[in-house]
Amino acid sequence: MSGVQYNERYPEAESVAETVLINPVITAMGSAIEEDWEGCLSVPGMRGLVPRFAHIRYQGQDEYGSLIDRTVSGFHARVVQHECDHLDGILYPMRIEDLKQFQIENKTIRNYPKAKFIKHSNTLMEYECDILVPAALENQITKENAPRIKAKIIGEGANGPMTPEGEKILVTKGPLIVADLYLNAVG
Repeated sequence: MSGVQYNERYPEAESVAETVLINPVITAMGSAIEEDWEGCLSVPGMRGLVPRFAHIRYQGQDEYGSLIDRTVSGFHARVVQHECDHLDGILYPMRIEDLKQFQIENKTIRNYPKAKFIKHSNTLMEYECDILVPAALENQITKENAPRIKAKIIGEGANGPMTPEGEKILVTKGPLIVADLYLNAVG
């Protein structure tokens, strides 16, 4: 069931009558896409800028088996697409194209569903990756964490990001190491 009455988050939006829609079929009526802000009880306290078809036709049945066939646009079209996404296991953040547009209400991207929250950032260097660029601090790669580093290429973005012991371990493991002298040569 979907529907929206007045909501202070969307003060300019028209109300959308509550509708039970069984086996919905959504058809885009043209290629026009509109980006607008969405939020959801499934992702509390957050909003994001989501692209949706501007004009759609939706069809299905109500709870009595009567056919529903409506062509709508604007906010009504957005609500129907948003709610039907839930039936496919899609939450609105999965449709956000620019992650910078997903942190308005709580100023964090911690619950962004396309990302993995890493509690201890010092383990980030140990994740499997093609290129690792330790670029913030000296002595980030040590004899303790070097055996667990899986990168194929390590670009030293910081001055001296490896301890001598950590570097010895990586040299024997075999990743390509681009020294800070070369990586920072222009700056």
